[in-house]
Amino acid sequence: MLALLAVPILIAGLVNPVVLTLWWLWVLYAVAAVIGFRTESRQYLAAGADWLQGRGSWVDVYQLTEIVVAAGTAQHWITFVDAEGRRSTQSTNDLQANPALWDLVYNGIRHSVADGATVRGTGARNLRPPGAP
Repeated sequence: MLALLAVPILIAGLVNPVVLTLWWLWVLYAVAAVIGFRTESRQYLAAGADWLQGRGSWVDVYQLTEIVVAAGTAQHWITFVDAEGRRSTQSTNDLQANPALWDLVYNGIRHSVADGATVRGTGARNLRPPGAP
């Protein structure tokens, strides 16, 4: 990685030698770019007929045993725990941003609750699809 960083510095140094005295700025820029890329590249959500995957974890939404809804000021967070102990925490804003994904997840939640999953937390009463009465 640092070898890739050295190439533009050397090329810029051939054009203007003052650039070589500011090498630390290039290193700072490269570190910020790597941190930004790694942080943003891991944030995604995907759902199938019976699963939800996001932020590095997945759960079977039709086998949930516990659903914890934490209410925040700007958004709620839902923690899903399935029968095999897998845990995934997602923002309701992220889940509801894609209506098709939210439909899959909400159907799984309803099925799991009908099968006896516990729903608890400060925002549990707010767990309903957007636009529902």
